[in-house]
Amino acid sequence: MICRVYLATLWTVFLCATAASAEDAIGMRLTSAVGDFEKATEKARGNLVADLRKKVTAAKSAGDLRTLERLEAEAAAFEDKGELPKSVPIGGFQREMRQARTKLEDAYEAAVREYTQTDQHELAKATQQQLDDLQKGSANALYKVIEGGGAVSRLRNGGECPG
Repeated sequence: MICRVYLATLWTVFLCATAASAEDAIGMRLTSAVGDFEKATEKARGNLVADLRKKVTAAKSAGDLRTLERLEAEAAAFEDKGELPKSVPIGGFQREMRQARTKLEDAYEAAVREYTQTDQHELAKATQQQLDDLQKGSANALYKVIEGGGAVSRLRNGGECPG
């Protein structure tokens, strides 16, 4: 009798641990995808800033004060407000941002699907809301994963995601 109770208790603990590890695995994959998104967006932004700095250096070398001031203003506006510069090509930046965003959206969709399949409906709803907010936001929005099953709050894009 005691052996059966003990085995039943062990089985219950095993099932709970399995459910918890499934939740953790989904959240960890989503956290990883958000980290990859942040790295990709920072790389894209860094490349664009580097292009602007090259133009600034060229303007300094040429002694062109007006161009230098305009380029410095564009660089400051991009770094502070996210305004895209007009003096350098932005096609590569936009392509990299679209690719990073697509990968992030795919990760959110997979997390919603997996949360739903594992009967974690509250996490599925919260993750779906975050995906909806991401899809409504701009491509320059940066997100940061906070603790709590993959909950995400927006850093730059106004408002906050539920989390």
